[in-house]
Amino acid sequence: MQCERKWAGTTYNKAVRINNFFMDIFKNTWVQRIGAFFIALTFVGAIYIFFFGGEDETVASAKVVQTVDKGTVSTSIETTGEIEAAEVLDLDVYKLAERIDAVGISNGVHVEEGDLLFAFDQSDVDIEISASQIDVDEAELALEIQQQESGDINTSITSLKNEIALLETDLAGYPDDKNDTLRDFLNENIEAVSSDDRYDVQVDKTAPTIGGYYNSTIEGEYHIKIFASSEESGYSYTLSGLESGTYPVYLNTKVNLGTRGLTITFTSTDIRARDEWVVSLPNTGASEYPENLKDYQDAIERIDESIESDTVSLANKKTQLSQAERGDTSFQRQLDVESAKLAVSRAYVDLQDKVAEQDERYIVAPFSGTVVGMENVVVGATPTKDSDDPVTFGSLISDEFHATFSLGASDIDKVSVGQKVEVTLTSVSGSEPLTAEIVEVSSLPDSSTVAQYEVKALITEVPEGINLRDGLLADIAIIQEEKEDVLRVPSSAVTYSGTQAQVTVLEDLSDTELKQIERMGILRVTDTSTFTSYAKDVEIGLIGQYYVEILSGLEEGDIISVSSVSVSTEEDTSVVDDARMGPGGGGGSPPAGAAAMGAMRG
Repeated sequence: MQCERKWAGTTYNKAVRINNFFMDIFKNTWVQRIGAFFIALTFVGAIYIFFFGGEDETVASAKVVQTVDKGTVSTSIETTGEIEAAEVLDLDVYKLAERIDAVGISNGVHVEEGDLLFAFDQSDVDIEISASQIDVDEAELALEIQQQESGDINTSITSLKNEIALLETDLAGYPDDKNDTLRDFLNENIEAVSSDDRYDVQVDKTAPTIGGYYNSTIEGEYHIKIFASSEESGYSYTLSGLESGTYPVYLNTKVNLGTRGLTITFTSTDIRARDEWVVSLPNTGASEYPENLKDYQDAIERIDESIESDTVSLANKKTQLSQAERGDTSFQRQLDVESAKLAVSRAYVDLQDKVAEQDERYIVAPFSGTVVGMENVVVGATPTKDSDDPVTFGSLISDEFHATFSLGASDIDKVSVGQKVEVTLTSVSGSEPLTAEIVEVSSLPDSSTVAQYEVKALITEVPEGINLRDGLLADIAIIQEEKEDVLRVPSSAVTYSGTQAQVTVLEDLSDTELKQIERMGILRVTDTSTFTSYAKDVEIGLIGQYYVEILSGLEEGDIISVSSVSVSTEEDTSVVDDARMGPGGGGGSPPAGAAAMGAMRG
């Protein structure tokens, strides 16, 4: 769509941009009037020097002319606003106190919706998912048994026997559960730290990365001591403590640490003989240790409670079995089937919770945008979630931007969601207006003395080369009425004779004059000019701020005068006789009705 603000004619475009620039600066009404006067003088002087300096013939005036064409005419409500990102997401909301396993972003990088941002270690959740899947299988098996035996007269007896067997199995398995809980506790926050004797020497060195899952229940420490050797890296290490042995050092390669499930990766080249590292199980030196210990103790307490509860249940089931053997009912059998169905549902819910927890450790971009503010996000780092945590994931700023602005009570009822808005960046000189659409209209005023209502418009079209940023200031035009592909002329081309609108038409132009108009959009009037001009009555339709719709009186291709200026002759000492940025060739002001329509700026 051709923008209403784009005036035909290269020189006239420059003049209008200069005028708009100064009008933005001089917001005061009287300053605007004074500024307009001096701008007009500057405009006239430029024309005089550029076109008439050094010419022999006498120049009486110059006309800014334009060819009548078709385009868009619109009226609008005008205000000012600013640009803000449609969405700004603080990525620290995804922060977990887990080791970072993958990083897919960096500062200033653009990501698409669904791209990997970062991922946390999932090894412990994988184990829990496997356990939950086993619970689902067991519950489905129990349901199948109940359904198969529901028609048997001895179903309740068989069910009780099965329940007794399951309880006995659970009671027999609780010691293993305690061992699993202990192993999970021992695997919390495993890391290699400098030995006390070598702390001052190794304080700035990068410790080896410890991974894997410690599958033993034996508490203790691994002691790692580096020494020079003939290995490719130039070093080997001795292992003592929980296990012992001698092994080569491989740089940036994950290898087993002992035989109990742990791995070690030497990532730093700053290795020296006599370096000593200690891996404690559990890691009592970690800041999370008190919380980890409490979680472990609570888990053991729950297992003990389950043992106590299942022991009581087992006794009760055995009592029920003796009673069931004296009689059985179909109602009871149906209850047993329903109970088994509920057990299956609970098992599935638990499995889904574990899968959801796994998904929470694989973070993807919820929308397209640019990442800013990342610090210390590297594979192997473990965030602490403390206020002084050096790991900062930064923010994701969306590709979409809003133009936000406020309207008073008299204008807010004239706008609605979906309405077209034109946004002109005041900080980008000469930029084309951006197209936007209102997406939000506040129903409550702000807290200022004069009620103002906030409006947001989503910017849908951005010209090439324009980079939107938070905080850019903009002129806002909310389109009220718009007509496309209509015959139109610039507002300054229309004059009035009484109530009759008129436009000055130029005819009988020479080839030289036509080329001059085509090249510069300005026609100089000399004592040798042969063209004719006359005021022609026109019928006007929609009146916008920059263009007026012509219903009749003109045809597309007619050449009209937009404005004119007069310059001095050689005998006249005055530089400027007449300078008008408005309509040329005829005076008069719009009638009252037309002036009222013009107040709705377009």
